[in-house]
Amino acid sequence: MAYLSKEVKVEAGELLEKLFAFNKEKVELELLKKEREENLKREIAEICNIRDKEGQALSSKIKMPLVVNLINELYLEKPNKKEEEYELMETYKTAFSSINQDVINAYLAINDSLSENAMNVKEAIKDTTLLSKEILDAILMVSKEQYKELVEIQNEALGIEAKVPKDDSQTLDIVKELKALIATLQQEAKEDEE
Repeated sequence: MAYLSKEVKVEAGELLEKLFAFNKEKVELELLKKEREENLKREIAEICNIRDKEGQALSSKIKMPLVVNLINELYLEKPNKKEEEYELMETYKTAFSSINQDVINAYLAINDSLSENAMNVKEAIKDTTLLSKEILDAILMVSKEQYKELVEIQNEALGIEAKVPKDDSQTLDIVKELKALIATLQQEAKEDEE
C-alpha cells in the first residue's frame, strides 16, 4: 500500500537530503564536543590533583554531568539543578526524623523482598545446564511479557489506567517507503558522480 504521492515523495526527498546534511554536521560536532569535554576534564583533573599511580591527570574520574551543571550556573546563568536537588534532598532528610519508623521499615522490607526475588530469578537461570543463550533469551522475553500482563491485570483490578500501546503500523509502512526513496536518492547521487 503506497502512502506517498509523487509530490510528497519529492518534498520528503528534499527534507531527507537536508536532514542527512544536518546529521553529518551533528556527527562532526559531537566528535569535536567529545574532544573538548576530554580537554576540560583533563584540565579539571590537573587542577584538582586527581591523578593515577604514574602521576598523570585522571580525567576519567571527572563527572561530566556535574561539570555541565557548573558551566550552566557560572557561564550561562542557569540554575544549578544538582544544587537544587541537593537542597531538596536535605529537606527530605530532615523529614525522616518525623516519619513513622514502621513506614520506613515496611519500605525497606519490600525492597529486600524485591532484591531476593531478583536473586531467585538469577539463581534459577544459573541452575540451567542444557539451555543455550538464545533459548534463555527467548525464555526471558516470554517471562517479561508474562510479567507485563500480570502487572496490567493487577493495575486493572486496582483501577489504574493502563497505557494503550501505540499502533505504529502505518508509520512503519511509511518508513519502508522512505527507505526505498533514500536508496533511490543514493543511487541517483552515485550516477551523478560518475
